[in-house]
This record gives sequence, structure tokens and C-alpha cells, in this order.
Amino acid sequence: MVDENKVRIMTEIARDEQQIGKEIMDGGTYYKKDYIAAHTMRIIWSFSLAYILFGILIFLYNIEEILLNFVGIDYLKIGIILLITYMMILVLCFLVSKIYYTEKYKRDREIVREYTANLKLLKEYYDKNRKETVDDTTVDS
Repeated sequence: MVDENKVRIMTEIARDEQQIGKEIMDGGTYYKKDYIAAHTMRIIWSFSLAYILFGILIFLYNIEEILLNFVGIDYLKIGIILLITYMMILVLCFLVSKIYYTEKYKRDREIVREYTANLKLLKEYYDKNRKETVDDTTVDS
């Protein structure tokens, strides 16, 4: 006989596994501080690499003008402008990613809690049925 409660719990577990996927399940193994730090560092690293590559592209695009005016260019001023721009955007990326991943961690954690609660319900259901089955077999013997 099919128990509707068991089927409902198993359906919720399957739905949660489909919705949350591997990313959230893996995120549930981190502490909050480690999760946020790891993702924030990934964003900072990606931004830094993109900034350098973008700078190289701009340099290569303007190479002819740079070589023609090699002596007349104020490299200190350009360096300071690039550094200040980099630092401002870096701080903005840091703050936005920290806020975003803090909220994402909270949402993911709640989903994992619900998933874990459903697993516990299913385990309790199986333990209860296993105990009843063992009791029935001992009475029959």
C-alpha cells in the first residue's frame, strides 16, 4: 500500500534536489564567512584580470599614437588615473559582491535547511516503519 505522506515527502525532496542543484548543496558545506570570502575573492580576481586585459587592449589600439608621442606623454598622471580608477571600481565590486553573496548564502542556507528537514522526516518515517516491521516479525515467529 502506498503511503501518501511518504510520497509527499519524497516528492518534496526530489523537487528540492532539482531546484537547488549541486551549487547550493556545495555551498551548504561552507561557513558563512568562508563562503562570502571565497566568492568575493573570485570576483576581485576576475575584475583585476579583466581590468588588465582591457588596459592591454586599449594600449594596443592606441599603440601608434603612443609611439608617436612617446616623450610628450605624462606617464605619472596616466598611472595615477589608472590606479585610482582601479581602486574605486575594486572597492565597488567588493561591496556589491559582499552584499550579494551574503544574501545568497542566507537564501541557500534556508533551502538547505528545508531539504534537510524533509530528509529527517523521511528517515523518521522509515525508522518508524522498520520498527513496526521488526515488531510484526517477532510477534509472528
